Amino acid sequence: MDAYQLVFRSPRRTVFPRDRATVRRVVRAIVATAGAALLAFHISDTHVHLLLLANRARTGRLAQALSASLGRALRARLPSASISDIHGGDHLSSAFEYVLCNDQRHGVPPDPWRENTNLPDLLGARVIGSATAGRVRAVLPRINGDHLRELAGWGDVVETKRTPALLREHLADSASAVIARSGLAGREHDTTEVTVVAAHLAAEVGLEPEEAAALLGVALSSGRRHRAASADAKLLAALRCQLDVRAVRPLRDDVPFQASDGLIAWEERRRVLPR
Repeated sequence: MDAYQLVFRSPRRTVFPRDRATVRRVVRAIVATAGAALLAFHISDTHVHLLLLANRARTGRLAQALSASLGRALRARLPSASISDIHGGDHLSSAFEYVLCNDQRHGVPPDPWRENTNLPDLLGARVIGSATAGRVRAVLPRINGDHLRELAGWGDVVETKRTPALLREHLADSASAVIARSGLAGREHDTTEVTVVAAHLAAEVGLEPEEAAALLGVALSSGRRHRAASADAKLLAALRCQLDVRAVRPLRDDVPFQASDGLIAWEERRRVLPR
């Protein structure tokens, strides 16, 4: 198994924009460009880390493609990636943990919802990078959901009662987060599918069709059609997970990064993942 770590640094180490729209745009660029080689990623304040499962030649080609796609997503011209090879399973495990927890490593306030990593994909809260979960099981089989929840700082996140108040505050942005989009406007297939799921969840908690349609930014007639359509089970589970996280990690939808409960400083933490 060949694996490499890539690091893309910002020009002159300037700080990347960290608003949710930018982070989600970068997530989509990473997943679309890295494809089946992607194992893990982390968008930090001045750099982006990726772990790829690919040989050296393919890694080089992907590094060039990623430099272009990340540059477009971040609206910056990035220097060439730093590429380092991974030596064996223990090294891969430690690199996996290092990449996913990179904000902690550098003392940068992390996103409590972890949208700047593929931890939401690995834990079922986002679907765009969900294929990375299968790759983790294949190459790091000793890592389980409890380990990943500890890395995310979600050890205390449990299924909660989803109330009308929670949905009024977070339904639209949680649905957008499931597919890593900045909002639910547009006619893309995934946007329509997740809006259907959100309409079903709104009905479950007793929101009236008029209020649900307003929350989701759709016409009342569209909202009624969404309620009548069948809901994708995977998207529904992801949306429920997003809301569970936000119930335990309350934060305004437009404030992505701040100090978070549930995370241990890098210098004080012990290695989470098994060797």
